[in-house]
Amino acid sequence: MNDMPEEEDMPDRHSEGAFRNFPLGRMLSINHQGLIDIKLYIHSQDEKIFKAGVLIEPFTWGWIALKICEGILAAIGAKIFANIFGDKAEKIDLQQLILQFASIVQQLIRQELAVEAKRNAEASLSSLRSLFLMYLNNKDKMFLTQLIFKSNELSEQFASLGLPVVAGFGVCGTLELVVIQERYLVSHSVGEKINLSVRAGELIERGKSFTSRLELFNQSRFSALYFLEWIGFRYDCDGQQIPISSIGAPVRPWEAVQAYCEKVRQDHIAREYARLEKDILFPLYAVMDQWKVIMEKK
Repeated sequence: MNDMPEEEDMPDRHSEGAFRNFPLGRMLSINHQGLIDIKLYIHSQDEKIFKAGVLIEPFTWGWIALKICEGILAAIGAKIFANIFGDKAEKIDLQQLILQFASIVQQLIRQELAVEAKRNAEASLSSLRSLFLMYLNNKDKMFLTQLIFKSNELSEQFASLGLPVVAGFGVCGTLELVVIQERYLVSHSVGEKINLSVRAGELIERGKSFTSRLELFNQSRFSALYFLEWIGFRYDCDGQQIPISSIGAPVRPWEAVQAYCEKVRQDHIAREYARLEKDILFPLYAVMDQWKVIMEKK
């Protein structure tokens, strides 16, 4: 096995299914300079990330955010910017990752992101990328100030928009921490180091709101338990009547039957929440775990 693939073997990032059919080992990596480089050829198992009890696959938004967190913990600052927001074809398109995940979430929870909100998010992400590139071109500290405001505004905007843009919150919140760290590396100000810890803690608290939102959405899918004469207890999920099997159920007294049926309903609610939580929130939990490490780092 060759250590490095030939350049012509690499897939076109803009082609249909790009990266989807990567052979084992051809994965994105942070190289020895702390820069993200998809031309490295390493074993894929090393690039899958196990965090918060879940496997984070390469080329997902959560994987990118975790790699950025690794860069923060390694104190490489703006070095991580160049390879995330560079203008070459090999670079990851974060805007596309965020909006693609938003589309997936919208299908899961049947909640559309307003056209205006989507348009504003796209414009803000484009502006953030532009500011990063300008800073990389001349390292003018003025751009760092603008980047702080823009990344903070974006992470808060995504937090307020809710579940469809959870990926945007996770990525932009992490990028905001990178900017704060870069300000510290440039100025060596103790205040900026404190800001990094404080903001990481604030982002963790904001991230918790996504859990409560998902809980509310999941609960809204289920009706209360009700009784139909000659049929028995039922409840609805997503507008569909759910029958309750009598196998293993008590036949009397009435209270025991009702309690059993309510437990069946609650178990169904819990299973559905666990399914949605894994698909939507587990990557954010993994990122929040890293934010906690950043917050506590001395």
